[in-house]
Amino acid sequence: MSEHADVQPADDHVVLGKLTSPYGVKGWLKVYSYTGPMEGILDYPEWVLRLGDRLERRRLLQGRRHGKGLVAHLEGSDTREAAEALAGAEILLAKAELPALEDDGFYWYQLEGLRVVTREGSVLGRVDHLFETGANDVLVVKGGLEADAIDARERLLPFLPEEVILEVDLEGARQVRNHVSDAKIIFVAPPSWEELERRLRGRGTEGAEEQERRLRTARTELEAAGEFDAQVTNTDVNSTVAQLAAAMGLN
Repeated sequence: MSEHADVQPADDHVVLGKLTSPYGVKGWLKVYSYTGPMEGILDYPEWVLRLGDRLERRRLLQGRRHGKGLVAHLEGSDTREAAEALAGAEILLAKAELPALEDDGFYWYQLEGLRVVTREGSVLGRVDHLFETGANDVLVVKGGLEADAIDARERLLPFLPEEVILEVDLEGARQVRNHVSDAKIIFVAPPSWEELERRLRGRGTEGAEEQERRLRTARTELEAAGEFDAQVTNTDVNSTVAQLAAAMGLN
């Protein structure tokens, strides 16, 4: 039987996939999985289904690969009519039940909501969600989610950690701290406020208004330096790299 009690709020869950349509006449459903590999969704013996504003638990009785997708049989769904009532439901899992990751691992939901800024300092927006293409994961970045984005466009950015250096801002660092309890967060500080201002204005890549905005952000971040596990001073590249290596225990 399905259960409606003792289900945590939806904000405490991640979306693993979706029930798309009935399969056959015995209550089975087709499943669109967001996990990698797709069969990983079948490793969880109990699913939380979101049907509109309602959450309910369903035990996974059986599941298997079918063609290019998956099919599943859930407790309480023994007829095509019962399956039709569940079609369109999102499949959730409590964040607390997610398996622990290796030190450099992360879940997609930990990236959602983070600001995306180019190396030149242009704000593209915030990560709305991710999806998998087979070749690589893709970040869906929406400019409309960030007031100071260069425009309101939606951009699809390939997420290639081996090729792209990601710089996490203060807000992102706090999200990492909340979701990854054993993460080591390092603050990279300028030698002085005067030097930071000199470097920013000397680049000549931003107008006066953007420079002032970035300086306001920098002041806020400097005031929060005490939240970090370690701090290094960005005097020059070689010195900063050496400090980072020491802080991370790589020496």
